[in-house]
Amino acid sequence: MSGGVAANRIRDGRPVAMPSTVMIVSTLAFLSALGCDSSRRCSTNSECPTGYGCQMNQCIPIVSGRTLAVEILPPPDSMSARTERPNLTFSSVSVPIYLDATAIVEATVEPPAQAATMYSSNAHVLVTIPSRLPGRVPQQLGTEMAMNQFMFGVGSSRLDTVTATFLFTPGTTNSQTQPPIPLSAKLEPLLDFTFPTNDQMSVIHGQLVDGQNNPLADYLARAMYQGPQGQQVSNMFPTMSDGTFTLLIPPDAVPTASDAVTLILTPPAKTLPPTANGQTAPPVVDLPQFVSAPLSLKTLAGQTVPPVFVLPAFIPATAVSFNILADGQPQSGVSVRFTMNVPLPGGGSAYFQSTATSDSSGTLTAALVPGTVESPVSYQAMIQGRDAKFVYASQCIPALPVNVDAGGNLPAPVNFTLNKKVQLSGTISDSMSAPAVSAQVVATQISGLTDCGADATPPPIVSSNTGSGGEYALNLDPGTYRIEIDPPPSSMVNYPRTILDGGDAVPVTATLVHNISLPAGNVAMGYVVAPDGVTRVPMASVEIFEVFCKEAPCGAVQPPVSLAVVTTDATGSFQTVLPALP
Repeated sequence: MSGGVAANRIRDGRPVAMPSTVMIVSTLAFLSALGCDSSRRCSTNSECPTGYGCQMNQCIPIVSGRTLAVEILPPPDSMSARTERPNLTFSSVSVPIYLDATAIVEATVEPPAQAATMYSSNAHVLVTIPSRLPGRVPQQLGTEMAMNQFMFGVGSSRLDTVTATFLFTPGTTNSQTQPPIPLSAKLEPLLDFTFPTNDQMSVIHGQLVDGQNNPLADYLARAMYQGPQGQQVSNMFPTMSDGTFTLLIPPDAVPTASDAVTLILTPPAKTLPPTANGQTAPPVVDLPQFVSAPLSLKTLAGQTVPPVFVLPAFIPATAVSFNILADGQPQSGVSVRFTMNVPLPGGGSAYFQSTATSDSSGTLTAALVPGTVESPVSYQAMIQGRDAKFVYASQCIPALPVNVDAGGNLPAPVNFTLNKKVQLSGTISDSMSAPAVSAQVVATQISGLTDCGADATPPPIVSSNTGSGGEYALNLDPGTYRIEIDPPPSSMVNYPRTILDGGDAVPVTATLVHNISLPAGNVAMGYVVAPDGVTRVPMASVEIFEVFCKEAPCGAVQPPVSLAVVTTDATGSFQTVLPALP
């Protein structure tokens, strides 16, 4: 044998040239240099080349030198605390993540030394602690105050490093006379608070009358910050026989730079007679609320003459019937929320809301406040099906007239006709064009196509799992959707969690086939360690984030993006796939 040619095989009587071992090895090295290790088969990490990890029998590049954030939730029986690590650098070796110990914070609330305070010694306490991940929602803990004391647990790394806020909300017996009290303090093992005195409160006076200037008694008044659906910042006070009310707002409850508050006065509930079978019927409110326009707290508190708010008389709510149909058939279990918000001549609005559900015959009966020929009203009607599996789409009617005629008669029942949802379907494949099997596909509507625009209530989140070929199908209300593709709970997957949002969100106006190709992934490896620095922690949940601000001060910043969620195994270790950098 010479010249790298083997002559031991004969074809048609002639020797056949065979490549030598050197040529074969050279070819394999060339292919490896081109990146073929990314499709190399394996069963353990040790079988992959340097810089690669074994994931689903495939060698995938390891995340190296990438700084990310993590949140670790220890198992329920652990003495460790929820822990955030905002700057964790992943490398080619398994990265240790150390849990915080649970530190106990004990707090005492002292009454003012000299001036009187109206606050009792018992309250619900909501503790809000800023996240260490810029842009992430804060952590909130609820606890109870008894005899002016309360306690709670927090991660030890948060002590002496962060200022938390504490919202004291009165218990049931004092819920009307006492306002919520906001206080703040740097987290320390021992905290001392002092409630504000009565003379530190901002005082609002007002009067509620009807269109004939008659006082309206027993309407429950309260002040809200950031609109009618915002945070209650005052006590609740029933109007007196002359329609007057007094509200107290503690210091720091409303920012001085933007001190607009909304006053809400709710009519007294009426007790209905027992039902035919003798059951006690729940009390009902059958008249609209008065909702003020936004008002400056400083201006209100400085007025010497109480402002007068006018709520004209309305017909009490009465039963109004509707029919729910789809494809010519009655539909049961369909919910409709009716909302009336009528601007008033003297300022503010009359607000009334009622919800009802269709029965087995498709009939829905709602208690609605009707208008008249002289003062007509209309309702926004938000129609939604039983659940996400309901095959008919939500509807929103922006202005549904509900008025009695000159003879006091209600209109004939209106038919609500539903249309079918549209289907979003397709296949999902990984970066190697293999089907993404058993992935969870979640669709969340970020904007709808109903006639009510942004005022419409989004439909329920819809989810499904991909099949053996990566196929998926979701029945959706028309709109634009954020699509999340999550690998199955097992850590042994070879494709990353992927979110289509922003410019990549999917508009679905009709039946649509939308195939999704997932990005390439990199393996991230680590293990969770208990506060003792030695013990590994199994069954801990690890969520990995991309953050968009690495150094303080960050200010307003884009919320972090969740890249993966994985659970540690019996040895406290985890291995998952993250989207590769472009």
